Amino acid sequence: SFWLAADATYYLGGRTNLDGVAGHDFQSVTRAGFTLSIPLGDGFSAKVSFGGWLTAQNAGAFDRIGVTLQYRWFDR
Repeated sequence: SFWLAADATYYLGGRTNLDGVAGHDFQSVTRAGFTLSIPLGDGFSAKVSFGGWLTAQNAGAFDRIGVTLQYRWFDR
């Protein structure tokens, strides 16, 4: 069936110390995204997803896009 999902993620941590001196590598990332699933008939569905960063401190700021074709052969 047709469905839409939203998600959010928060990462925190990664501080290092070398010989008692704190590094400037603490990481903090906030991300959000969504997934949309559309039925195509006879057990097939297509999913499109997107996720992007909202905030990033000393971490990778990247977006992702996904396209999936799904087939379900087990039925309830």
